[in-house]
Amino acid sequence: WLGCHENAWVPFSFDITDYITFGDYDNVLAIEVDSQYYRDALPPSNDDFHWMGGLHGDARMEIIDSLSMDSVFYWTEKKGTGTYEEGDAVYLKGEIQVTNLYSADYPVEISTELVDAEGKVAATGKAQLTLAAGETATAEMNIRVKNPHLWNTETPYLYEVHTELSSGGVKLDSLETRTGLRWITSTGKTSKNTVLTAADDQQILLNDQPLTLYGINKNQQFSYIGNSGTEKLYEKDAYTLKYDLGVNFVRTAHYSQDPDFFEACDEIGILVEEEALAWNTMPEAAKPQFVDSIISMVKRDRNHPCIIFWS
Repeated sequence: WLGCHENAWVPFSFDITDYITFGDYDNVLAIEVDSQYYRDALPPSNDDFHWMGGLHGDARMEIIDSLSMDSVFYWTEKKGTGTYEEGDAVYLKGEIQVTNLYSADYPVEISTELVDAEGKVAATGKAQLTLAAGETATAEMNIRVKNPHLWNTETPYLYEVHTELSSGGVKLDSLETRTGLRWITSTGKTSKNTVLTAADDQQILLNDQPLTLYGINKNQQFSYIGNSGTEKLYEKDAYTLKYDLGVNFVRTAHYSQDPDFFEACDEIGILVEEEALAWNTMPEAAKPQFVDSIISMVKRDRNHPCIIFWS
């Protein structure tokens, strides 16, 4: 018995190392899915869309070193507080979480490369840590990017961030993260739900430029296959929203959705409010499950430039 995961729409994993018989043996991993309704757990019963049982999304097995990166998070900040001017440098900020499961201390080096759409290295950074046995620590990056291509809804330029972990000159782990250079702010004195006509109305700013959102709510359901969509179906959804309906903003009501949809939104410039599975009448006993789903959702999807709100 490895464990139990409650709540669909967010990722989960189990460490199977101690359960594997190594050598010339067959190992069987069995999964049981329980789609019954439980009163004190999510999902709730008073919903306005269909629930479908089973597993959906990608599944994979990872073989990693006992000294490895748990996660990476990169975001963009401009220099100073003035209005951004085209061509100004920006800063790629990063947090890289590393865990040492060995019984000895290890010094490590983390290197980051920002690679543009043509495959050229646009900026680099390095950080160092010494991790005690069993320790998890976070390295920070602050990389200056000259002449950046900013991501926005009209020109959604994407970079790849290559992160590598090494110790004593030996490469131990690497991650590739696609992202865009952009930042979101707001301004104004009010939050009127009206057309922005007055100077003191609150505005959303993307890269310091005013932005008007035209959006819809979106469920993740398909004929015959329910929640188990494919990359092409998620891509089709995104293209339909932007090019057929003129939408530039989507709320994932009422739950997190497949990363393939966010990948498509990154590529064509749709902004997203990603929502955790919950309901206003959520039972008290379900709140820990709700909190866990938020953590999983944000940790998985926080590098997507398309996601500007969490709810």
